[in-house]
Amino acid sequence: MLLRRMREEGIAGKELSQTMYDVFQDDIEQRVYAEGVTVRAGKLLPALEQSFYGSAVRSLSQLILVVGN
Repeated sequence: MLLRRMREEGIAGKELSQTMYDVFQDDIEQRVYAEGVTVRAGKLLPALEQSFYGSAVRSLSQLILVVGN
């Protein structure tokens, strides 16, 4: 939700949002490799990204239903 909100704040918000997401992705990738997952990791990482975005969209949708716009 924070990343979405930041993107609404113009260029600086979009850039910071993208940087935060990139750091998140790099951290996930490092953790996956640190656990010894090297086979098919290239396919695993996009699946993790989809899961992240899916969770974010569902959470935001539920929040809008509860709190309103």
